[in-house]
Amino acid sequence: MASLDYNSVIMVQNAGVSAKYRLCLKRPIYPCIHLNMWYTMDLMLVSEMGLFKKEDMKGIEGFTLSCKILNIGPEDYFNQLDVEVRSLCEEACEWSGLTNIEWAGICGDKGGLEFRVVAKNSVGDNELCSHHRRYLHVYPSAEVVHNPGSGGDPAEYTQRDIVDHRLVSLVIGPIELGQCYKYPSSCIHHQMFSNGFRDDATCIDDSLFNSSLECSSSRSSPSSFYSSPSPESLVSISTISNQSSWTSETYLVNNHRAFSLPHNKTLVIQELWDAGIPGKVWDSAFIVAQYMGDCFLKNESVLFGKRILDLSTGTGFVGLYLAALCGVMSNGKAVKEMKQTTVLLTDLEPAIDLIEKNQSLNHYLFKDVKVSTEIEVLSWGDVSKTRRLGPFDIVLASDVIYEPELFDALIQTFVTVCTPNQTHVYVGYKRRGLSPQEEEEFFLKLAEEFKVTVVEGIGKAAEEQKIKIYKLTR
Repeated sequence: MASLDYNSVIMVQNAGVSAKYRLCLKRPIYPCIHLNMWYTMDLMLVSEMGLFKKEDMKGIEGFTLSCKILNIGPEDYFNQLDVEVRSLCEEACEWSGLTNIEWAGICGDKGGLEFRVVAKNSVGDNELCSHHRRYLHVYPSAEVVHNPGSGGDPAEYTQRDIVDHRLVSLVIGPIELGQCYKYPSSCIHHQMFSNGFRDDATCIDDSLFNSSLECSSSRSSPSSFYSSPSPESLVSISTISNQSSWTSETYLVNNHRAFSLPHNKTLVIQELWDAGIPGKVWDSAFIVAQYMGDCFLKNESVLFGKRILDLSTGTGFVGLYLAALCGVMSNGKAVKEMKQTTVLLTDLEPAIDLIEKNQSLNHYLFKDVKVSTEIEVLSWGDVSKTRRLGPFDIVLASDVIYEPELFDALIQTFVTVCTPNQTHVYVGYKRRGLSPQEEEEFFLKLAEEFKVTVVEGIGKAAEEQKIKIYKLTR
């Protein structure tokens, strides 16, 4: 049995505030995007709990946002497309229930921007029909702060460099791009006109939209993008459900997150916030993934050739990030000389579909190298199945300490997956709903089975968000 000084491993201060916020879609976006046409994107800023606290911003009034095309695929792809952004016009702000924002981005907990996709050079239809999956990546470019002014000078907003760990960027997609020749105003319900939004909002029948993307030898003039569609192409909102396949299911409503990898690769993770606890990337997961990734980049033997368990993985983010990191870092290495690296992702049955989606979305990152990912349903306390899945060299668990009734089952699972003198267990924890008495109960029980130490030097983000990583060994 290992002893534990409770105060040395658990935070004794109040939980404080969450400093990590997510960009999220406030309104859905249709995935068919026309080049050179302006679209409106409504956004909101929330914490992992779906809340916003002004005091968390520490004097920051908002964020300016930029946007780019993110190409996801097995081969390097030279992007010939740019995304231009501008602030929301007065009519768009009114329609979205916003006060006028002077910049393209977020003010307080809500905001948005207008964007359009443009070609850097002449782009043909074949290039637009890429085999890569395309996404819109919306990310913060600067913090906006309010300077009150002095000596009679008026107050003004100024921008300063962004602190990376404060805001999680948003990825929307996949999207389809096309050059609209026949009906250039077919996305009128998304489109921003030079004189604001039309009051008689209309949609185009899907068959007409498809015909508008047919190849053509000539391109419409720029001014045609602000013309009204022909009368025969308009479909009333009241009848659209009977005449068009544009349903709520075809709109982009789910948030994705992008995580940079070496060699210009990107991991994309889909979230399903409506799915509850397993449907989002919680704060501790970011810290655990960053810590393990940093250790690996300093010493590749930390992960290469290891069998790794991501326990109660949720979206699959931590395990897939490490698998992808191993995959991209395997490029150029002699495959025969490498040992197999295996990452096992486990959770309850309701979470499996999302994990499989994210595994499939990112499979190309660790394809054809000695890195594999596996998915299993596993309940805490299921000793026989847990034993069959092992042994493991590394076990990762983030944001799993939240329900006192499950303390014993969780600790039993840690014991089962931990081979003495071999397995290292890393647990990411952020104080939320547990009382100090409940926390003490858990960590004292844990100390009866493990040597528990706090991982030091995990960065400013963890410090601000009051997140700890605990290392368990036997």
